[in-house]
Amino acid sequence: MDAISLEKIVRSELEAFPSQAKIEGDEIFLDYQQAQKFSLAVHELTTNALKHGALSAPTGGVRVAWSISPNGSGQDLTFRWQEHGGPPVVMPTREGFGSALLKAAFAKTRVDYAPDGFSCEIEAKVTNGA
Repeated sequence: MDAISLEKIVRSELEAFPSQAKIEGDEIFLDYQQAQKFSLAVHELTTNALKHGALSAPTGGVRVAWSISPNGSGQDLTFRWQEHGGPPVVMPTREGFGSALLKAAFAKTRVDYAPDGFSCEIEAKVTNGA
């Protein structure tokens, strides 16, 4: 089975922002399907941060962190994306493509449009693809 680390997915997406991105998390390898979902999610979050959020400002940044804990059939993954230092966040008036994509890919997705920084938390059951 092919597997890719979540860290590699996140780092490859944010490599253009080394001084603005802080990345930390437990080592976990995702199978192809899980990796595809997280690749899409991280790409969408990065694109939105660059267009509208913290990565659109030189003083802005993003912290991406995740943790895993064992469950009976695999692992529970909690993934957090937190922006800071960007322009004030404005609650969207309609659900956009990114929000729809995140909700379709992950049943447990929470977003917060706090004025000081957008955040997103995803909870997913995963099997270590390594």
